[in-house]
Amino acid sequence: MQHVNAENFELNPMQAKILDHWHEIAGEDGIPHRSDIDPGKFGCALGHISLVELDDSGFRFRLAGSLLSNVFADVDKGHLLSEIDTAVEEAGSASMEIALETGRAVFGDRQIGARWHSWLRLPLRDETGMARLVLCFDEIAASPSGENLPHILRQAQRRHSMVAA
Repeated sequence: MQHVNAENFELNPMQAKILDHWHEIAGEDGIPHRSDIDPGKFGCALGHISLVELDDSGFRFRLAGSLLSNVFADVDKGHLLSEIDTAVEEAGSASMEIALETGRAVFGDRQIGARWHSWLRLPLRDETGMARLVLCFDEIAASPSGENLPHILRQAQRRHSMVAA
């Protein structure tokens, strides 16, 4: 993955809405608690949302939106990220680790054949106050011509990029 400057990277509207809510509820240390999340603020993005927890076995899905099968095949609550796909696990783990280590939002996009995967990773605190949860957004758009590419790609046309903001 290539790191890019956040000033030159534009979020798509769903990513921006989720990130705005995350910033609104962030505490003094900048990382909100899971209980502070208001899913009603995400509107039509809910199907693209997952909640992943870092436990002793790795990153484990605690919540999986109905549209995530477009990105990860079949994913259910309780599955480890490593059980999904090796390439997905490597990219997902890296972005989630950065979000948890830095306490910052991490977002980007990648090409998958003729499809584009736009994603967002937001660290959250659990009920004990530990930052070991990640609120994830994943969206796939398909179009060989580019006409249906997500907003982020029409603006930036970057591949395999990741930003922490």
